[in-house]
Amino acid sequence: MTSESKTVLILATVDTKGPEALYVRTKIEEQGLKPILMDLSTRGRRRSGADIGPAEVAKAGGTSLKLMASSRDRNRNMEAMGSGAVKISHRLLRDKKIHGIFGVGGYSGSLMTSEVMHTLPFGFPKILVSSAAAIPGLSTRFIQTSDILLFNSVVEIAGLTGLLKNVLDRAVLAMAGMLQGPVSEPSTHRSKSIAMTMLSPCEGCARAVRAALEKRAYRSSGFMRPAWVTGPWKP
Repeated sequence: MTSESKTVLILATVDTKGPEALYVRTKIEEQGLKPILMDLSTRGRRRSGADIGPAEVAKAGGTSLKLMASSRDRNRNMEAMGSGAVKISHRLLRDKKIHGIFGVGGYSGSLMTSEVMHTLPFGFPKILVSSAAAIPGLSTRFIQTSDILLFNSVVEIAGLTGLLKNVLDRAVLAMAGMLQGPVSEPSTHRSKSIAMTMLSPCEGCARAVRAALEKRAYRSSGFMRPAWVTGPWKP
């Protein structure tokens, strides 16, 4: 399958990131890819210019734009839109209509987009451009255990400045690159495989354990111990 036949799902809150999302859509088209723009605006217009409007996303999440507009529970609205986006994304993936996912947003948009990405398979191309990536603690929340490529926009995603265009251009090229050419299947070895946590202080021990396992025809996959799950490491 060539890159020209592949489709990228774009997630954004078009009510606040409209020009930036449309810019990404245009840049993806310039790479010979087909974009599908999904609008996650919790207070968005019914006609936002997106391919999948906020009303459709809200309905998939079990609510409506009217109900969300009358609600003061922002977190609940975001959860509903995120749930709707997950359902639609999985339907598109199941029908083989998307081959990569690209998110652009600030704090709220990045949280909703990353929640969608967490539910997608390992190896499925995922890129998130976020102006909140450098906020302490948020990058680990965005990524968690998913293979998301996180781009720090550095500047706020508010206006198509030369700095922001540069970041978005590079992120689009990264997505185009991930959709070109063959890649190894994200599968475990045919022999029995064991997951093993690894961190610098125990790297020597982990190498010895891995070598012993391989002598017994086991394969091991190492993982860093995430602080957001177990707390900070203490010597």
